[in-house]
Amino acid sequence: MTSSTSTPGTKPLVSQVGGHAGVLATEDGSLVIKAALPLELEFYQKLQRGEGLEALRPFIPNFIGTLKLEGEIDEKKSEEEGTISIIPVDAPHKDEWSSLSINTPKSYGKSIKASELYDGISRFFPVGSIPSEDEDAPPNPSTSGLPLEILLPILYGIKEDIEEVRDVYSELEIRMVAGSLLIVYEADWVRALEGVKRLEEDADDEDDNDDDDDEDDESSKPGPPYVVKLIDFAHTRQAPGQGPDEGVLLGMKTLLGLIDRRITELEKK
Repeated sequence: MTSSTSTPGTKPLVSQVGGHAGVLATEDGSLVIKAALPLELEFYQKLQRGEGLEALRPFIPNFIGTLKLEGEIDEKKSEEEGTISIIPVDAPHKDEWSSLSINTPKSYGKSIKASELYDGISRFFPVGSIPSEDEDAPPNPSTSGLPLEILLPILYGIKEDIEEVRDVYSELEIRMVAGSLLIVYEADWVRALEGVKRLEEDADDEDDNDDDDDEDDESSKPGPPYVVKLIDFAHTRQAPGQGPDEGVLLGMKTLLGLIDRRITELEKK
């Protein structure tokens, strides 16, 4: 299909900061529509059927199905190359006070050196503060990050989720090339605080083992303040008899070390 291809009810995903160009979103922004290679589609289908991959389901975005785009089609492309997968997405990240979108370009991730990885983590998890109304006060360092008392619980939760992904992944025999671990967290201060409070309430509910919650009450609760998901399965395959993917596990270990360092630094503030 060509880059101009579109379908009614879709629009370009303007907040895209990674992956190949041409990703679409539904008009209401609730779904992402992206091209999928045959191997990626096969992985999602195997995941739905089970086939030894069931343990990964909680850590992978919901795969809703496939569709064919209407529009100009390059006849040289195979039918499989015209298949796309659909994955839910949240709203773009905005500065708390200016309401401007804040995107880190893909070029930054490609150019960053190993010695600069922690700077990247700090940039992704900044601490925000309320701008001072005093004209003589020093410039505010950041209004795009969350307050410390909200950011730290989110970091604790993200760390726990990554550890859970790592533990599950270490028991599987698959090979993931050019895969990604997607981390998204709420940047709006009010919604992030509501999400953190929900996590605390959910933890209390689990301790109480209360199974009588009303579904209507559940739907009225705020969403989670963060999500951690494995994505990008265009070059992922099962590898029976070859053991766990040590390369991916090393990447998770490195990331956990960086997050631990960020938490330690913030706990000293």
